[in-house]
Amino acid sequence: MLIVKKHIIDELARELPPLIPRIDVDKLTGGFLQPGTMRNYDMRGEGPLPRIKLGRKTAYPRAALIAWLQSKIEVVNKATEQETISDD
Repeated sequence: MLIVKKHIIDELARELPPLIPRIDVDKLTGGFLQPGTMRNYDMRGEGPLPRIKLGRKTAYPRAALIAWLQSKIEVVNKATEQETISDD
């Protein structure tokens, strides 16, 4: 399952621009993440770091967003079983 996770991360690293505006995170992740969800993570101090703020706008450097996603991704390998993938 580690291969699946690596493939997802590698694909994002190739496709994402260097800076991802929070408002565009849904478009750039195929609808997988929503701007409101990311705002909630940020407000709880659980979002990607570092992040960039300019006025009321927030953006994430590609490396920060990818590292954060790596820590959150779970690969489901059976309908009734869920396995959390760890890089440990």
